[in-house]
Amino acid sequence: MSKNWKVEHIDDVPPMKDTFSKGWKSVRWHMGIEAFGVNGVTKPKGEWLTPVHDELSENQDELFIVLEGLAEFELDGQKFKAPKGTLISVKPPVKRGAKSLKDGTTLLIIGSPIGEIYKPVSWA
Repeated sequence: MSKNWKVEHIDDVPPMKDTFSKGWKSVRWHMGIEAFGVNGVTKPKGEWLTPVHDELSENQDELFIVLEGLAEFELDGQKFKAPKGTLISVKPPVKRGAKSLKDGTTLLIIGSPIGEIYKPVSWA
């Protein structure tokens, strides 16, 4: 291991705070990433992986990657199933959310503002 790299399994990434929802994985914080936002979440069947929201205030492009299980995405009111391996790219104004359809569904979320230098969000 080096100060310039780190190896971790997604299941071993903890939430930054104990108050974060069960299953949250604070990837950016845990891995020391500064150039873009990235987090993960694992939830049982029927729970929201990420609630319906938009990214207008942050002007963020987001990429969702289904690592395990099966998710149901809602994009501007349209619902579709996303199995393991699915990539979903979403622009800031789109109302987006994802629900777990299978126990252990894991989603990786990567985002950064369009046309700006990324500034890590402080959750302190």
